[in-house]
Amino acid sequence: MDTSFGLHGYPVDYDMINHVINGGINNKGPHPILIKLLANDRFKSKFINWFMDRFNSDFHYEILKGILDTMVTQLSPYIPEHRSRWGMNEVYDWLSWKYNINIIYNFIEQRQEYIIEHLINEFDIDGLVNIDISINNGGIVQLNTLKIENVDSQSIWSGKYFKSIDISLHAIPNDGYVFDGWEGDIASISDSVNLSPITNLFINAKFSPSKVIRDIYINEIQYLNDNNIAIEVFNASSHTVFTDDLYFTDNQNILLKNKLAALDSTFSQIKPNEYKVLNISNKNTLNQNGKYLAIAQISGNDTIIVDSVLYPILSGNISYGRYPDASNNWKYLPYPTLGHSNDSIVGNSANYTRSSLIRNYPNPFAISTIIPVFISDDSSYEVKIFDVNGINIKNYSITSNFNGVTTIIWDGIGLNNKFVSSGIYFCTLFRNDKLIDTIKMLFLK
Repeated sequence: MDTSFGLHGYPVDYDMINHVINGGINNKGPHPILIKLLANDRFKSKFINWFMDRFNSDFHYEILKGILDTMVTQLSPYIPEHRSRWGMNEVYDWLSWKYNINIIYNFIEQRQEYIIEHLINEFDIDGLVNIDISINNGGIVQLNTLKIENVDSQSIWSGKYFKSIDISLHAIPNDGYVFDGWEGDIASISDSVNLSPITNLFINAKFSPSKVIRDIYINEIQYLNDNNIAIEVFNASSHTVFTDDLYFTDNQNILLKNKLAALDSTFSQIKPNEYKVLNISNKNTLNQNGKYLAIAQISGNDTIIVDSVLYPILSGNISYGRYPDASNNWKYLPYPTLGHSNDSIVGNSANYTRSSLIRNYPNPFAISTIIPVFISDDSSYEVKIFDVNGINIKNYSITSNFNGVTTIIWDGIGLNNKFVSSGIYFCTLFRNDKLIDTIKMLFLK
């Protein structure tokens, strides 16, 4: 009868709880499986709470009324056509339509109170209590099956539950936040609590920004030459990380060696799921023979290692990276993927069957960019860079009899040994003086 909203069969005050448990009218309704399940106290509490979860959310009167209002507005213009098509009495059937709509309105307004009364009578419950929950923007609270989230830090969620029937609360912090504890009528630092309320409760869930940065990884390392090593940093979280308190070091005894943003101004923030490449130019400290690298953070009076790695001997044609991204599994990557996921197409040698340019990184760039080139045969190859006017800016020859991936580093300096202007440039690959591939680069001086 609840599926027809009182239009057919039983009245709005009919005790369907008694019907399915005890038989109801004419003893037609006992549900043996439900009766057996209700013998379990844990299931009985969940069964009772399920009604209140729904009444406090999907089946709240205002929500149901809003849905019905919308449906009536949408259907009303078609009722005259419906009556005419089926030869109905214009006055009578219009009144019948309005009458039935009012039955539904009355049903959704009154039905909840009757069901609550039936539950109280069936399970000998001692009435209702009000549960008020205050939540700021730092997280959500799961109350039984409901997830409660407030976008307004001043707002309070309110609902009704039964006295002495266990309810569960679980605090879930958003990315970048931590749960500090419960305040109000309960006091606990545990993120999960169970209550058997006997009186009205006000509960405040406290969240605050996390002081410790998580999910920032040194994700890949590539030796480029004696003066350059490229390091990929990956933000595996779903929020932007600001790097004011982050430091980069290659010395286990000096964790706060260099501010990350001071090494490269583009590292002032790292967006969600972003791969950023840091080019380190220091022949004396970072080299291909293997070394310690770490990202550290100042948190209050503490220095915390966010991520670290001891990397092995490297060569110019391969890199060393986490696979999959952000995992604890490191491996040599024969096809470097700096600036991209380590399991991307760039990292799969099976996807490269012909000589081609691989996307440069970083792009856009302000200091230098790395251009990986895949060579599939022993032909004569040359990489040429052109500006938008077609003027040849820079040329690189690739050693003959080389197969695999090699890398070219362009520092924005042209054939005249001067920096080029900011703008778009085209990197091209020629085989035996024939153009075979082109990529676009953006230089920001």
